Amino acid sequence: MSNHLLTIRSLNVQDGICPGYLVTSTAPINVEDRIEEDILTEPRVLINDIAQHLRDHADDAEILVLTHGYNTDCNGANTWYVTACEYLRDKYCDRIPKGLVVVGYRWSSEKFSGDESGSFWHKAMYTLNSIPLIMGVLLAVSIVISLFSVFMTPLRFLLVLTIPIILFIVTLIILRLTVYFRDIWRANHYGVPDLVELVRQLDLAIVENTDHTQPKKGAEYWKNKRIRLSFIGHSMGAFVTTNAVRILSDVFDQDSIGSLSMDTQNKTPSPDIGNVFRLSKLVLIAPDIPVDTIISGRANTLRSSLRRFEEAYLFVNKHDTVLKLASTIANYFSFPAKTREGGYRLGNVFICAKKVQNDLGRRYKTRFGIVNLDTVCSTDIKRPNYLDYLCISRDIPLSRRQDLVSVGGRAIAELFTCFDCTNYTEINRKTGKEVGIVSYGFGRPSKRFGERFSRIFSTKNLDSHGGYIYNDHADLSKRLIYGLACLGFKGCLQAMHPELSNSAATLSQVHALSEVCQERGMQVLLATERYEVDILCEDRDRNGY
Repeated sequence: MSNHLLTIRSLNVQDGICPGYLVTSTAPINVEDRIEEDILTEPRVLINDIAQHLRDHADDAEILVLTHGYNTDCNGANTWYVTACEYLRDKYCDRIPKGLVVVGYRWSSEKFSGDESGSFWHKAMYTLNSIPLIMGVLLAVSIVISLFSVFMTPLRFLLVLTIPIILFIVTLIILRLTVYFRDIWRANHYGVPDLVELVRQLDLAIVENTDHTQPKKGAEYWKNKRIRLSFIGHSMGAFVTTNAVRILSDVFDQDSIGSLSMDTQNKTPSPDIGNVFRLSKLVLIAPDIPVDTIISGRANTLRSSLRRFEEAYLFVNKHDTVLKLASTIANYFSFPAKTREGGYRLGNVFICAKKVQNDLGRRYKTRFGIVNLDTVCSTDIKRPNYLDYLCISRDIPLSRRQDLVSVGGRAIAELFTCFDCTNYTEINRKTGKEVGIVSYGFGRPSKRFGERFSRIFSTKNLDSHGGYIYNDHADLSKRLIYGLACLGFKGCLQAMHPELSNSAATLSQVHALSEVCQERGMQVLLATERYEVDILCEDRDRNGY
């Protein structure tokens, strides 16, 4: 039997309203592992089924690709993808595109507590067995000397030498057991290219399905009837998604060739990629990618690809422990930054927008809802800098970091609508009490590190990294994530507020969205382009980004 890069099977969604598929990369967890394929149907057959469905609904065809994050096994990924399809069925049954296909992409992430590659104890044994010889010898010798030094007073001075060696090697072993570095390698070398190949195979199958005998005619058919390609990327899945799009973007596209100057961005890249696709919506949830992704500078390697999307959204949490601790510590060794803030991840960005609560004492209160709605709707040419609202640490705006790189043109961040869920709450259906979804903030000032750290681990009901989509009570965040990914900003507004709906999105719907977010403690930074394109119906202008 021949081996495949990918396996494909249908998602087990009861009463599904759109086709759903689980696409799994066959890349192994360890390079020594044998490729295990669970193939019920030849991948080419199901790819042709997807192509046929899109061809049958050519006027309203769309593919939504969901990509999971770090430390996720196959069962965990499959559960999210099935749940997402069920949510679309329950909440957006009458509104999703008729030609929608949901693809859950599973790359070879490793779950450190145990997965198909072995239990935690098996992984621990592999870690010890694979330790470099010189490190193993140093560890063994240091332990022996330390034991002798404890019981023999004349040798106790040796503890000063052996304990640092032991701690150093044990730290490396712990970092290996967290599997973060291993997942980054697999995401980069397996996850990204396999996702690229999936899109390429779908592109080829759709063209051939249109006119098998004359592919050129098939490509011509889709030239003015593009299939929307949208993505939801969570955690490290954002890394996989954005880097795959970076590869898929045609570097020889004439509209994307400008100047070698970083100050003059005379480029207007098209959202069209390949023969049939158009990059539509991008939703990043707690993205484990550098914060420079939304700063227009030389360090932003994704700038040219992100600006191709018609719409872009960002869901973040200031107190995301996984990103602020694990990811930042891991990237301390590899990311070329000279400050602590430089190594923070995009998922830790937060909105800093406060209003005066008491003029006498100059006390400030956090603003919720769409914090820049007045300035977006204003006709004043001198609007506040978009990056003035976004901070990464100690309420220092990202505009200062943008000024440091001193690159001209428009900030890529202005294309993103950002949802800060740090103080996002919902009502517990069982108790009727207000509960935090990704944080215990509730609008209060940030706690000291030790107190915040202990509060984070005080309960099993809070997931600061994935609560947006995994928490059973997270109704608003799910409505926004799946609604924006499938319907776009205009469609999501109309679905959430049908009583205000008409043929076009209106400012009253935007105000209604702001009120809902304000009630639930969510801060929103609205992209100016969303107001200009979706409310004022102006043409999209990407020149200068």
